[in-house]
Amino acid sequence: MRGCAIPKRRARPRHNTATIHSRMTPLNSTLFYVLHLYNSAFDFWEMGYASALAWVFFVIVLAITGFQL
Repeated sequence: MRGCAIPKRRARPRHNTATIHSRMTPLNSTLFYVLHLYNSAFDFWEMGYASALAWVFFVIVLAITGFQL
């Protein structure tokens, strides 16, 4: 496509490395919190649970940000 501002190669999601490292581990021992949130929402369609995870993550980030100020 001509005139595309972002090449298709760079437009793909960047969570592939985290997904590869977390796939075949015993009992999901290396699963990241945000990757767990993503899997809950879009792989298992548990939107309510994923929303609750997102709110907890937001509160944690907000607390860390407030502590640093």
